[in-house]
Amino acid sequence: MAVTFCQNIYLELSSLSSHLVLEVLSQVPPSRLMIGSDLPENLEDELGKIVHLDADSRTRADILWHTAWNVLHAPRIAAAVRTEPV
Repeated sequence: MAVTFCQNIYLELSSLSSHLVLEVLSQVPPSRLMIGSDLPENLEDELGKIVHLDADSRTRADILWHTAWNVLHAPRIAAAVRTEPV
């Protein structure tokens, strides 16, 4: 998987079954994985797959929201609070 070699690649897990998510987790840290849903009709299934995943609560939290927050919001917040030296 390219994600194991490239630090700027993240995986969205909507197309994987629970056992495949666990296989990915054996090779990729949860801080590089995030939940997704291809269709609104799949949202409940996708949430349930991660909520009931046989993993610790921190791993599930990373997949459910920490990774997405870090990718989508943290760089903008850091840029907003960055100041130029005087």
